[in-house]
Amino acid sequence: MNHLKFLIYIVSSFVYLSISLASKTASIKAYGMQVSLGVGSTSFGDSLYFTSYDGKSSYPLNNSNYISSELKPLSKGSNSYVTDYLIADYSGVYEYGSVTLNVSNTDTDGNGVPDWLQKEKSVNQTITGNSYVHYQSPGSYSSNANLSGSLTRSAGSSNGYYSLNYSIPGLGSATASGTWYVGFYEGTVEYEQNSVSINATTIDSEGYSLTAKSSSAYSINNTESVNFGDVNFEINGQTVKLSMGSLSRSGNSYSGFATATDGEPDTSWADYIDWFVVITDQNDQDNDGIPDLSDPVEESTPAPPLNLDGWNWYKWPWVYNQTTKGWYYYHLNSVWSNNHQNWFSWDNSTSSWISQN
Repeated sequence: MNHLKFLIYIVSSFVYLSISLASKTASIKAYGMQVSLGVGSTSFGDSLYFTSYDGKSSYPLNNSNYISSELKPLSKGSNSYVTDYLIADYSGVYEYGSVTLNVSNTDTDGNGVPDWLQKEKSVNQTITGNSYVHYQSPGSYSSNANLSGSLTRSAGSSNGYYSLNYSIPGLGSATASGTWYVGFYEGTVEYEQNSVSINATTIDSEGYSLTAKSSSAYSINNTESVNFGDVNFEINGQTVKLSMGSLSRSGNSYSGFATATDGEPDTSWADYIDWFVVITDQNDQDNDGIPDLSDPVEESTPAPPLNLDGWNWYKWPWVYNQTTKGWYYYHLNSVWSNNHQNWFSWDNSTSSWISQN
């Protein structure tokens, strides 16, 4: 090694140059298209319970009196939300039936999720509906009723307050109130090549924080969409399969509807199954307006290393190398090759000059 090369090697040994192959991070949000209604208190001093609507008049869905509290849309996109109910006093359940609530599905930001289902938005809206009695114990007095009331919730809070007014023809009126909970998950997506790692959290109706984790493959359909297929999440020791399918791009966000095989495995029936997923990616390495999630930057093939061994003549900073019959210009830790019309940097890992292109 000649003295000039040795000097530059010593200086460049303090500089580490490499192409970063680390994973990139995007954010993820999942919105539940159904909510949870907590136990209500009635004006008669009784307790009002809710569970998943099954369209039947038989005893509502339950597992040894464990219920789901689910209020879900009658069909996708409908503003009619349905649930089955049970009313109990100190002696047990004396009435059950179903409830239909009409809730505005206004979507002011146009992201595919009604405003009242978005945790980051406040809620203060009136609701109407009907209740239908399927059973009441002998001696009880009740009937189908017209409903009115309200749903309220503060922006950023996962729980709000519901108030229901029952107007029962020929029998008068009654009220019920309680707490309701919006479904959500939010967290991060780490991605590289064709694999992702998802880590998201939520707060359940009992106030406990839950974490959903998954590692999965994903594919790029084109710059406008990505495909996740079926993703298995580990949540509180249980596996929940979410069919995410393809998410379409708008700006730096990818979104679409997703379906869980069973969003609440604690029940014996499928519930909390409809979700809307949004992944937002701020990474754009080539600054073309398309996030790296669907527009990965291809690494260029590096040029062969430059060999500067042999006899050199120089008048600093210009150097003439007898072996390559070329002139070279040295600047800091880089060298310009007049033959190659290119800059080279010293790579400690290979002990060679590597093209900067």
